[in-house]
Amino acid sequence: MTAATAMANPLSLPMAAAGTATYVLLAWNDAPLGAWYAGYVDLRAFLVLVAGSWIGIRMASPLIGRIPDALHAKVYLFLLTAVLVVMVVA
Repeated sequence: MTAATAMANPLSLPMAAAGTATYVLLAWNDAPLGAWYAGYVDLRAFLVLVAGSWIGIRMASPLIGRIPDALHAKVYLFLLTAVLVVMVVA
């Protein structure tokens, strides 16, 4: 799990940047949604997500080698399931 995480993490930033740029460009000519929006992107939510991610990375980095692979896999599966449930319900 540690090797898989280490290989997947560098891909997160380019994927997030491409997705964000796409949502900004899709609504470039549409009517503005408000002062805090760039295209379809809510800049307040964007800033909260960036800050939360940075804090989470800083807090979790000392634990990376200490978490057993089996626990890491179970928690990851739980988080994916939680995201799926929230997407279906919302």
